Amino acid sequence: MRRFDDKDDRNEDLVRSILDRTSGPACSRALEHLPGLVDNNLDSGDRVLVQAHLENCPGCRSVAVVLGWMGTELPAMAEIDPGEEFTAAVLARTARLPSRAAAAGHLTGAAGLVDRLGNWWEERIQRPLFAWQVAYALTVLLTVLTIAPGAPLHGVPRQILAGVEAGPARLSVLGGAFTTVDQGVAQGAGFLKDSVWGGIRSDVGRRVQSTELARDHLGRDVQGAWREIRHKRTGPALMRLSAAGSDFQEIWRLWWRSNSINQSSTAERSSS
Repeated sequence: MRRFDDKDDRNEDLVRSILDRTSGPACSRALEHLPGLVDNNLDSGDRVLVQAHLENCPGCRSVAVVLGWMGTELPAMAEIDPGEEFTAAVLARTARLPSRAAAAGHLTGAAGLVDRLGNWWEERIQRPLFAWQVAYALTVLLTVLTIAPGAPLHGVPRQILAGVEAGPARLSVLGGAFTTVDQGVAQGAGFLKDSVWGGIRSDVGRRVQSTELARDHLGRDVQGAWREIRHKRTGPALMRLSAAGSDFQEIWRLWWRSNSINQSSTAERSSS
């Protein structure tokens, strides 16, 4: 019995080796024809051969089962082609719509002004040199406010330096150091707060008082111009607006001239 089994195995090996050297391995050829078998596109001869192979090959039979199951599931996963009509319908509805930039350009009034300012600020803040430009502008502003003659904060840097140096000048080498520092800092801070804010309040008060009459004229001229515009009287409205512009120039001149007048009077009192 054993002898017959060995003979069958040798015959099977012989047939497999002949097929490998001639038509190729049976499994690879069967796998090539499995899609056609599942789709029912094989010739009758090839179908018989593939089916006979599947009866004796569990691996190829498993592949055939999976292909048969996927044949019902894959169509639902296929990409849907909407067709040329869908594309034409979308273009017909969207091609004539204005873009966001074009819509923003047609805005008028306060909405258009705010939108343009927003776009301008967004473009500026995204520039690489924005931080350097802001730092330069702040430096110039601080210089004008603290160093330029007639500046409202003129002399403040010297007062800050004096307040900073007040504590260390009073320190002893040993003992009581922290107490002295705390007292010096507290005195310097109080001095700075009283002197700086007091100077600013008095300076602004003088400027407001010097421009009081001109600001009253500006208010009356603006109200008059608005009244003439409401009554559709263009000529008188333009005259009122021109007067309001002159009032604003007078306010500007008095606002910045008041500090120079105060400095000159202070210099005269000190010299006398």
